[in-house]
Amino acid sequence: MINDLTINKLIILYILTKTNAPMDNSDLVDFMLQNDYSDYFNIQKYLGDLLNSKFIHKINQKRKSYYMITPEGANALEYFTNRIPKDYIDVMNTFCAKFINDYEEVILYNSNIYEYASEKYQLNCSITQNNTEVLNIKFSDLSKEKAENMCECWKNNATLIHEYLKEKLEY
Repeated sequence: MINDLTINKLIILYILTKTNAPMDNSDLVDFMLQNDYSDYFNIQKYLGDLLNSKFIHKINQKRKSYYMITPEGANALEYFTNRIPKDYIDVMNTFCAKFINDYEEVILYNSNIYEYASEKYQLNCSITQNNTEVLNIKFSDLSKEKAENMCECWKNNATLIHEYLKEKLEY
C-alpha cells in the first residue's frame, strides 16, 4: 500500500484528468483499493483535502457523489505528474481507457448559494454534461430564503427549465 499522500492525491487528479468525465466516489475508491494504493478512510481524506484546496469539485446527485477536476487541479497535476511512478501511470491509463469505453453519459445538475454582501445572496445554477458545462445561470440580490427556495426548485426542475430555454431560444 502506498503511504505517500502526495502520490495518492496525484493519482486521483490523474484519473480525473484522463477520464475527462465526472467520476463517482465508488469508482475512485474501487480503483484505489483494487490496486492497493490506499485504504477507504485515507481515500476519503485525500478527496476532502483535494476539495478543500479547490483541486477537485464535488457534485452530489441521486445519492452519489461525483468528482471533477478543476483548472487549479489540472495545473497542479501538470507540475507534479513526474512524481507518479511509471508503472502506476500504466495501470491508471488502462483503467481510464476501460472507464471511458464503459462510460455512460452523466448529466449533473448543480446549485450553489453564495453570500456576496450582508444579507445579499447569489444563486448559481448549472448543468454539466460529460464534464462540460452546458448551462450556467446566476441570480443575484436574493434573500437567503429566496435563494434556498430557488435552489430546491432548480434541483427538482433543472431538466424542464433547460428544455424550456432551448425551445424558447430555438436551440
